[in-house]
Amino acid sequence: MTAFRKGGFPGFYTRLSRGTRSRVVGLDTTYRDTAALMEGWVRQLRRDRRWDVIDGVLDRAFSLPDAYDHRHELDQWLASRRDVDLDALVTEWDGRGKRARSEKYLAQVRAFIPEGQRFPLSRFRRREIAAFLEHLDVSDPTRNRYKAALSQFAAWLVRHEYLDANPVRDAGLFSERQPRDVHLSVADARRLVDALSGDARTVAAIMAGTSMEWCAVRALTRADVDTAARTLRARGTKASPGRKNYRDRIVTVTEDWCWPVILSAVQSLAPAAPVVRIAHSAALAEQLAACERLGLPRHLLHDWRHTYAVTALRRRDDPQFVKHQLGHAPNSVLLYKVYGAYIPKSPSTKSPTTLHAMREANRGK
Repeated sequence: MTAFRKGGFPGFYTRLSRGTRSRVVGLDTTYRDTAALMEGWVRQLRRDRRWDVIDGVLDRAFSLPDAYDHRHELDQWLASRRDVDLDALVTEWDGRGKRARSEKYLAQVRAFIPEGQRFPLSRFRRREIAAFLEHLDVSDPTRNRYKAALSQFAAWLVRHEYLDANPVRDAGLFSERQPRDVHLSVADARRLVDALSGDARTVAAIMAGTSMEWCAVRALTRADVDTAARTLRARGTKASPGRKNYRDRIVTVTEDWCWPVILSAVQSLAPAAPVVRIAHSAALAEQLAACERLGLPRHLLHDWRHTYAVTALRRRDDPQFVKHQLGHAPNSVLLYKVYGAYIPKSPSTKSPTTLHAMREANRGK
């Protein structure tokens, strides 16, 4: 084991290994004599069979320089680290991620660190995290969601100096499925909406006619519907702190066949009254039952956004306008990533569409 430098980095590094495991670790010093002393200490650890220290560095539970700095009280230092109870720290962290607090993050971390049970910091290691993720009875994309939650918690532990590195990052990679784009033809979409009743029919008409997401439909009130302009206020909430919320927007009912259903649902409502009162589960159950009766593919409520986007792009609606309807940022490439195959390859010779003009007019409101 010989200390070495890495191109572009001022300090010394060494390769630490045990059995088949190996990684390059930083020595946090620019002095060769200090690096040599640290290497000699690691050799002594091997002679003393202090695998707890070597494994801790390999698992990124702590850094080699940190352990070296505590070499004279090594057992007490390791004991103090092991005594930290992550149960209480999960409560303190409370699901905070990059963007905002997430109840889902908190629940996913609690699946690994159960509430009310002692969970020592020494168990928060790559090996245990990887085993937990691999044995979850979920799909690989969902494993990635759990991993993201654990990684956010680990990053919080690093910031608060409970850990020197994030052990979740190397706890395995899992595949992601292709983006879902199940959609219906205009004829089948109309058949499905006509087969529904009450609020379930209103929900489907709003989503098919505007691309609004469920949370925005559920928040819609009569005052949000401008019957003269044929627009709706979509109060979407998906946004990063400090950035404009493009999900909070004015959308146009562009599908003529949907408008009578929406108009009929709102005409007799008071301004503050919600347009729909149905629960998501009830609306979904009725829609799936109608799909089965009609022999249509399984079409979820969220799939109305796919149906809307594909329909609009195929008829050459302005992609920027479709982005606005969907609640995407103007510079987002998600539309092209998911729906690029449905955008006609030959350029349109039409002047700006009426729909685009309506969008520009709504901007000033």
